[in-house]
Amino acid sequence: SDMPVVFVSTHTDASLSCNDLAALFAVYADVHTVKLIQEPRPCAIVHLSNFEQCRTAVRFLSGLEVHGHLLELDINRREKSMPSSVATALETLRRGIDDSTLGGTEAPVLTQDYSTQGYLYARRGQNANSFLCPPNCILHLSNLPFVATDKDVRGFITGLGFEPPVKTEFVTDRQGRSIGVALVTFECLQDAVEVLCLAHGRIIGDPPRRVRIGFGDEHERFQRLADKLYGSEYCLQKGDDMDSVGSVPRHDTVHNPAPALAASPHARPPPVDRSEQDFGVDGAHFRSSTSY
Repeated sequence: SDMPVVFVSTHTDASLSCNDLAALFAVYADVHTVKLIQEPRPCAIVHLSNFEQCRTAVRFLSGLEVHGHLLELDINRREKSMPSSVATALETLRRGIDDSTLGGTEAPVLTQDYSTQGYLYARRGQNANSFLCPPNCILHLSNLPFVATDKDVRGFITGLGFEPPVKTEFVTDRQGRSIGVALVTFECLQDAVEVLCLAHGRIIGDPPRRVRIGFGDEHERFQRLADKLYGSEYCLQKGDDMDSVGSVPRHDTVHNPAPALAASPHARPPPVDRSEQDFGVDGAHFRSSTSY
């Protein structure tokens, strides 16, 4: 294909939802559109920003089990060998045509546009292609309110119908102040994937933010980035757009005219004493809370 798209299918011919695929691909790429095709066998087309993102997504997501089904991804499919329904869906995507206007009372293709939902992309700005982690049982939550606590994160996850995480670690700067990032560990990879599919882009905290979710690293290589980006006088949250290190980023804060939400989004709690559970990498630290 001449478009930056990834073709998705499963070994069981099961169909995933547009939102499931958007959440998964948004960990590694900027998702524009997801098309679900039901005939002759369920499959999907995911339109991304560029071919590099397509290759990255295929590298990390191929073979991942989602809702009990293994993902099969392909970016080198020739249109001549495609089923007519897939070729038609690709052509409508290329031309920007609404599939629902094509033939029959039931549209054979379900299309969801995510081009205006930039907050889905887990990594933005300078570190968009850095510190990528393969799928694992640790989720990296960013764009959290600086005052978010372990109780807030646990409540956010259990409120979606999931079991509490095994452990929550908050990333802090040298002064022990929150940078709005947490590492959340689950019992297994499948639990983490299920949470990611449902929680990515949802609202958390006060002031309300749309949480960004990616996969984390047990040794947390993000800490070296945190020390570099968050050691300045400004509080830069990982994942925010920024022109240069040290500039004030744009925060994905949900609009609310209430006076209580008018405070500066960069306000942070004062430094706190680090407990014996704290440890650091290159000057940045974790605040750890473990659930048993």
